[in-house]
Amino acid sequence: MTFRRIVPIVLVALAVLGVMAVADTGTKIAWLTGPWSVNQGESVSFTVKLLTDDAFENPVGGMSIDFYIDGGIGYVGTATTETGSMTNPGEATLAYHTGALCGTYTVTAEFTGGSGGKYGYFTGSTADSGPLTVTHEVTVHVEDSGGADLSGVEVFIRTTGSASWNIVNGTKTDASGDLVVDLDCGDYDFHVRYNWTVDGEYGVAVPATTEVEFQTGKAEVEVLDSSNGPIRDVSVYWATDYPWCPSWGGNDKTDASGIVPFEFFPGSDVRFHALHNYTTANNPASGYVNIPAGKTTKIPFKTTETTVQVADCHGGGVNGVEMRFRTTHGMCP
Repeated sequence: MTFRRIVPIVLVALAVLGVMAVADTGTKIAWLTGPWSVNQGESVSFTVKLLTDDAFENPVGGMSIDFYIDGGIGYVGTATTETGSMTNPGEATLAYHTGALCGTYTVTAEFTGGSGGKYGYFTGSTADSGPLTVTHEVTVHVEDSGGADLSGVEVFIRTTGSASWNIVNGTKTDASGDLVVDLDCGDYDFHVRYNWTVDGEYGVAVPATTEVEFQTGKAEVEVLDSSNGPIRDVSVYWATDYPWCPSWGGNDKTDASGIVPFEFFPGSDVRFHALHNYTTANNPASGYVNIPAGKTTKIPFKTTETTVQVADCHGGGVNGVEMRFRTTHGMCP
């Protein structure tokens, strides 16, 4: 009699357990990578970890995570979270090639939900990360008049329309004549300065442009005597019409051929000043001259022979007279 009473109770209990529903389990996504900053065409890794949204934060494996990029890009791929038997349970990684992207973006990871067996149903979740900044590499390259790389050139870069050089302000080119910068998509102004002369390219579109090139021109100052022979060690100075140029720069001396070369950008005009025997001359005599890029411009100076004759009262020449001269030059002894 007792056994017959117990059996129905056990069966009823088992039946009740069989129809009990397991509650849904919430999830959350944790980003393990980001933000990212890469050049256009490089690859990045999007890595997330799917966890239960409770105090235990257990990893959830075997689930699909979809990845999206804003800015009109949309869906970019799916990765599956690793299971407990793998190295990084709950983690999913998507390798993404940035291709032609250029700009700043938000990356979103989305889990739409899935069956969790004894955990019931895992509800979906999303999480944003970023920013993903994709820049474009632009090289500013400068050559001298003969095509050789020119180092030490000051480079200025700004976004077109900006009142200041807000990207690069005076950084100099390296031994290869290059300055490499990473720029967002947009329009930019490029300005270079060397020997207080300048040149520029304005409204340059990025990423359409990968290299901005500049070239100086050569001013070849030549000093000859009255017989067209070269004079060496003549001090040569220059000044430009650039607003902040010092009164005179240079102070280089002519070589055995009577020549001293200078490199200038064509965006500014130049004048030259020669000093010999405490006498001076300017070329041009007034104003400035332009030095075209990639060419050699001759800047000639020529002295005049002055003959001093000492005669006695009969008009005969007198030998051995010591002669001195003085000029109006401010540094003349």
